Amino acid sequence: MLTLDIDAVVPGHGPVVGKKYIQKQVNFIKNLKKNVLKAISEGKGPEETEVPEYEYKPAEDWQIPQALEFLHKYYSNY
Repeated sequence: MLTLDIDAVVPGHGPVVGKKYIQKQVNFIKNLKKNVLKAISEGKGPEETEVPEYEYKPAEDWQIPQALEFLHKYYSNY
């Protein structure tokens, strides 16, 4: 997506944003993965995983806990 010649991105939630939004999303996901892998290596569960700072709030409070639960299960079998 970062290689596309675009000026605007229409995310599923929130306002129309620019390409910088995509890079911020990528950075957040990479940092979240790193934190999940660290938590797993330390024997911590999803609720004990540090969530990286992010300027865009999830659409619902359930999104981060659900994502952490999924990622912990996925990477525990990795």
